[in-house]
Amino acid sequence: MIALARADGQTHNRLNDHLHREAKVAGRVAGKVIIVTGAASGIGRATAPLLAREGATLVLTVVSADAGQKLAQELGSPHVFLKQDVSDEQQWQSVIGETLKRCGKLNGLVNN
Repeated sequence: MIALARADGQTHNRLNDHLHREAKVAGRVAGKVIIVTGAASGIGRATAPLLAREGATLVLTVVSADAGQKLAQELGSPHVFLKQDVSDEQQWQSVIGETLKRCGKLNGLVNN
């Protein structure tokens, strides 16, 4: 626990504040279907497990099939991988259509 002395003599508990903030946002994506582009590396790779832990169903997209499938396996069901080159409009239409077919809805996008 980290406590800091404030100018008014009271203590400020940073750990409790952090846990309180996390509790307020926990579950905000529960039940949501979110496409995460660039999911196999960088920001996409860091974001995907966080969203999954908070209860979102993820559609992970990346150009490299091996990397995308590996991440989908790590996260487990109900998360899925779809190969996508984000610069190709036809592939966007395909990914959105497949997401709606598999998941029944689309609530968000992490366009990484």
